[in-house]
Amino acid sequence: MGAYTSPGRGKQDHRTVRDLEPLALHELLRHLRAGHPETGRRELCARFLGQLLRHRQCLTHGQYRTYFRFSIVRNPWSRVVSWYGNLMRDGMIRQICGVPEGCPFGEFVRCHLRQWATYSQFHWLRDREGNLPFDRIVRFREMGRAAVELGERLGIRTPLPHLGAGNGRPYTEFHDQSTRDLVGNAYAEEIAHFDFRYGE
Repeated sequence: MGAYTSPGRGKQDHRTVRDLEPLALHELLRHLRAGHPETGRRELCARFLGQLLRHRQCLTHGQYRTYFRFSIVRNPWSRVVSWYGNLMRDGMIRQICGVPEGCPFGEFVRCHLRQWATYSQFHWLRDREGNLPFDRIVRFREMGRAAVELGERLGIRTPLPHLGAGNGRPYTEFHDQSTRDLVGNAYAEEIAHFDFRYGE
């Protein structure tokens, strides 16, 4: 999934770190020699050629390593409620995702949780080696304080606006024990890694 313009939220870019990091020719050859399945070979070749065609001036590995890389992660119980709210507001993307209009939250969690927007955050953040190649990972609830720190690091003095805020209801009002457990099990690895807690 590439860039997507969401009503009320503007343009969003849904690419993984693996899509963004440079893929050099020698890496492509190393992956091919490693005996990846045929589909993996095709995907790597397509990505490498796509980078060459899309970016006449590709980043080198040296440049990529000098960049300050950060990401924001969100409590999965909150994130699932947020995505559910997006789907209920945006008929086009709801239809693409196969979620019926007026779908109750519990049904959404039980039947529609496995789609691109609700993949584990590790899907989006891990590089080709399975690492998290970031200088800083910020938890969403710490964003106010972190925005100042990141702004100073990046030389940005503009305050961070809060666009597309939800309806103000706490995410805990959407969950019952069943959905809480389903989300907890689906995202157990990231919950443990980032020390997320239900209700925070």
